[in-house]
Amino acid sequence: MAIALGNLYHNDCQVEETDLAQVLLAADYISFMDLVYACSDRMKKCINYSNVTNFYNSAIKVIGS
Repeated sequence: MAIALGNLYHNDCQVEETDLAQVLLAADYISFMDLVYACSDRMKKCINYSNVTNFYNSAIKVIGS
């Protein structure tokens, strides 16, 4: 949540790849749609076999909300 809130003060998405899924969930929770879109775009670019399950589970939670 702290990373999502910190991004309120930046024009670009400043999130580490390892934090993308959790930041996406937090951004969706606080309805910070610019960050949701930025995280989603970054997730599409860096998805691989080691993070696909984590990304998938986060996406399901966002879609279901």
